[in-house]
Amino acid sequence: MRDIEDALGRLDGVKYAKSDGAKTDYLVKVLETKVLLPSAINKGVADKYTLESTSYTISGTVEKKDKVYLFTARASKQQFTLKESDDLKKLVADGKSKLTLTGPVTEPEEKDGKKPLPVFEVKEAKETK
Repeated sequence: MRDIEDALGRLDGVKYAKSDGAKTDYLVKVLETKVLLPSAINKGVADKYTLESTSYTISGTVEKKDKVYLFTARASKQQFTLKESDDLKKLVADGKSKLTLTGPVTEPEEKDGKKPLPVFEVKEAKETK
C-alpha cells in the first residue's frame, strides 16, 4: 500500500497521497495550480499499478457555449467539457457560474490530429462561496 502512495506522491503537482483505509482507494491532493489527468496518473504509476477509476473535486467557472457546458478550473485554467447533471443545470439556470464539481474525468481519443478537452462527468455540483 505504501508503494502506491509513494508513486502517486511523486507525480507533478501532488501535495500528498494516502490510502483512505481501503486497499484500493486513495486520496490524492493536488496543487490548485495543476490538474492531474488520468493519463498522467497512469503514466506515473504504470510500471506497477493500473488506475481503474477517478473522482475529481475541482472549483472553477462554468459557461454554456453552443449548447455545450465548459468548465475552467480556477487556478490551473485547465478546461473540460461537461457531462451535465441536474444539479449543474439548476445552478447555471439560477445564474451561478462559480462552482465546485465532483465526478470522474475521462480523456477522449485524439481525433483528426486534435486532442479534445477532457470530459468531466458531473455527479455533484455546488456553488463555490
